[in-house]
Amino acid sequence: MKTVLSSYIFLDDGTIPNSLLPVIVYKKVCNTGDNAQWLEHCFQMNNWTNNWRDIVLYGLRKIHSGIL
Repeated sequence: MKTVLSSYIFLDDGTIPNSLLPVIVYKKVCNTGDNAQWLEHCFQMNNWTNNWRDIVLYGLRKIHSGIL
């Protein structure tokens, strides 16, 4: 399996300020039976324990995992 990398830069639309750094998307990073569980395990291994799973966040402009 080959990992595919894409990057995107979003221009400031005047409503929500954006970073000058690109958003980097890695596709095909893991190939497990439960990719969400694999990712949660990676978060926990790096002491990022305030993550979530299976919630709908539509309509929110900015999301911080620490506020949920």
